[in-house]
Parts: sequence; structure tokens; C-alpha cells
Amino acid sequence: MYWPFFIMAAVVDCTIDFHCAIRIQLFVFDVSGETLDLVALAHTRPSTGTRNRKTAPVVNQPEDRICFRNTSKQWRNQEQNMDVYLVRKPIFDHRQSVFAYEILYRTQPPTSAESSRNESVATTPETDAIFHPELQRITRGRKAFIRYDSDALAADCKSLLPAPMVIVELVEEMEPVTVFIDSCQRLKDAGFQLAMGDFALQWESTNPLLELVDFIRIDFSQPGVADIQDAMQRIASRGIKFLAHGVDTREDFEAAQEAGYDYFQGSFFGKPATATSTEIPGYKLNHLRILHELNRTDLDFSALERVIKQDAALSYKLLTCVNSVAFGIRPTVSSIRHALTLLGEHEIRKWASMVILRDLAQDKPTELLVTSLVRANLCGSLAPLVGMRAKGQELFLVGLLSLLDAIVGQPMPEIMQNMPLGNDIQTALLGGGNQYRAVLSLVVSYERGDLERFYVQANELRLDEALVTDLYLRSIDLTEEAMQLYGPRVDPAKP
Repeated sequence: MYWPFFIMAAVVDCTIDFHCAIRIQLFVFDVSGETLDLVALAHTRPSTGTRNRKTAPVVNQPEDRICFRNTSKQWRNQEQNMDVYLVRKPIFDHRQSVFAYEILYRTQPPTSAESSRNESVATTPETDAIFHPELQRITRGRKAFIRYDSDALAADCKSLLPAPMVIVELVEEMEPVTVFIDSCQRLKDAGFQLAMGDFALQWESTNPLLELVDFIRIDFSQPGVADIQDAMQRIASRGIKFLAHGVDTREDFEAAQEAGYDYFQGSFFGKPATATSTEIPGYKLNHLRILHELNRTDLDFSALERVIKQDAALSYKLLTCVNSVAFGIRPTVSSIRHALTLLGEHEIRKWASMVILRDLAQDKPTELLVTSLVRANLCGSLAPLVGMRAKGQELFLVGLLSLLDAIVGQPMPEIMQNMPLGNDIQTALLGGGNQYRAVLSLVVSYERGDLERFYVQANELRLDEALVTDLYLRSIDLTEEAMQLYGPRVDPAKP
């Protein structure tokens, strides 16, 4: 079995506090050489004190919790000792390919006095400290939309992130005064692209920024959005591209396309089409049968071997995966049964589910699969932090299958009728209330940038939310590795 980390040092700290909680600290290194600080907390009796969210969880949990802290790249503002929230939100083109990512971050929890909008505005020092070392890791080579305030724009362009990596988004409070316009001109001269909100249309006839801006972002969910169509058509002649955000349904996406928008942002790509009576293609039915076999309580390796052998592409991927450097197995494995035996029950469920989902999604936007894998990895990695250490595989599966309705094109209840998943997993995927659903909901809130909801959910799960950003970024890394390891998606023969 392949382990993503290994212990390199013995116990380096052992203390007992007045609540009788034993704290054992070890150093763990992952395969990339990054240090993970493994903190295990075992309680000998219930504590009557108030829980400290930054140290031990409350007792009387179903299981002890294990907290992984990335000590080499902790996402924390060191000067102000603030935890950093960081997430990417995809921006799509007409083909539903990812054109860029909007980067959202926050250095402290939202308060009641803050706006309901969760986007954060970058200042130059924060941007250098937070984004620069890891931007490539987050965006995977695509451009990043980042919001900047007037102080950042007034600074020397050299102090900003590299121009090829960034699209500078101007915040709404900025007015087209001379100083501000000069700052934007310097950015353009330095090679930066600029984006503005629909507030740019307020001064359409006299706004000099329209000569500099490359993108205008418009809230497609706002009332009266159709009223600005004439202004859009006039401005489009300047070569400006329009980005519709708040596109949360397939109908919204189609309407935005017809209205002349160039780029689209929202949760529409994870929603199934309204028409749900279409027949599932034969190759997808075969993959669903394999998923069915994989998730039986009593996994039958002989039956699984037979169904995998019926799919040449899946057989090839299994053998390629087992013989890859990541697994380090010698000599070469040449039989399906041998590969299944080496991987073991848990790993084969996980591996095959990911590969099958990839092929199921071959006619869907790639980001749909990427989001499923990021959710799976993040849900699974949260297991030891929420008292579900023994349920990591189940949480991984909940995240992996959370967008199955959009991938297959069928309502989730119909899909669940033909899949032998455990009751808890089915309940979570169908929106029921249990611990699995609570973890999935927290992950979804995080990925959507709904921070107010995220912090409430983290509190309900008694989760140290400061740990989630590290795990989220690691989930992106694991997803990228999986996408590379399992090879390109195979276009199956049409039935």
C-alpha cells in the first residue's frame, strides 16, 4: 500500500496538562519532503474546562483526533499572527474550459459588521507574503484574478505579482480620478491586464478607464441585468471582454452565452441539466456497474476482476498505476488479480472509483472531475480532525461522488437506487443530516468562498478552521497528481 507520508522522528514532546490530556508530538514528512507536525491527543477523562480551539478538541468524541499541521508552509500571516483562508474559484469560457481562477483570501474570520461579500482585497505586502510563493501551485499555470486596493495600485508595479500570472481587478470604491488613472496606466504599460465590476458602466460616456480595462465583471444574478445589454454592445467594440458571475444554473449559463458574455463564473458547471429523462449511455452504465461492484460491503475480488477485464482501458490504467514509480513495486505486475491483491481492498476501492469517475466525466467539463477529486481528498483528510479517523475512506467517497448527478446527467435519488452504498453515505449524498453530510457541506462552503457559513460549520464540527487551508492546498496537489497518474481520459466507443 502506498502511504503519502512517513514518520522520521521519535517522540519529541510529551506533556500532561491539568485536564489529564496527554500530548504527543512527532515529526512526519510527506513524499515531497515537507514537514508535517503530527499532534495526537488522547484524553484520560472528560475535561470540565472551556475548549481551546487552537489546542485540544473537546472530549467525549467518538474517536481521538489527529491534527496534521504543515510546519514548513503554514498559511499564516506571521506579522499579525492571523490564520489565512485561501481558495480558488474557476472562471470558464464558452467551452466550459477553465480560463482563469479568481483567488479569494481572508486573514481573519468575518464579523457581523462585514459585508456579505467574501472577496478580499489585496494589499501589496499581503500579496507578496501570501500569493507569490504558491500562486503557480494554486492556479496550475492559469491566470489569477486578484482584487487590489488603491494603496497596492499606487505602489511600484515591481512589488506586485508578475504580470503574466495576474489579472488586476479594481474594487468598486475606486473612482476614475487622475491619480488612480495614472496608476492603471502604469500597470498597463508594465503588461498587466485590468478588470472592473459593472460599476464601470456608470460613467460609460466619460469613463477614461474604459480605454484601459480588459474585462468587466457583471453580476448576472442581479435584477435588471438585461437592461445593460445596450451598454455592453457599445463597449464591446473597444475589445473589452465580459465576465458573468453568479451563473448558478445551466439555464443561466445558456442565457449568458446568448447575451454575449465571454466568460462565466458560478456553480452552474456542477449542476445537472434540467431535463433528467435522457437515457444513460451504455458505456456509462457499464462504469456504474463497476462502481456498484466496488462498493459492495463484501467486495468480491473475483467478480471485480471479471468486470475490470471487460474494460480494456480500465485494465490498462490499473496495471499502469500499480507499475508506476509512485507505488515502487518490483517486479512488474502483469495480471489484474495480482494488481488487485497488491492494492488491497481500501486502495482498490479508492483508485478504481477515481478512474471510473474520470471516464464517466469524459464528456463533461474537466473542472467537474477536478472539483470532485479536490472534495474527495479534502473530505478524507478532515476525517481525523472531526472525530471520524476510521471513516476516511467513506468521507473520501462522499466527496468523490458528490457531483455524480451532474456527471451522469441523472437525479441523485435515481442513481442511488442502483448503487449499494452504505446508508450513511447515501443519506449524505441525498442531502440528509448526518456527520458525513456536515463535512461535505463544510467543504462546499469553503470552495465557494462562503466564509460566514464555513466558520459556523467548523464551529459545529469543533474543527480548527486554521488547518483547512493547508489541507485544501494539499488536496489540490493530490488531485493534480491523480490527473497525471491515471493518464488522459479515454473516449469510449459509443453504443
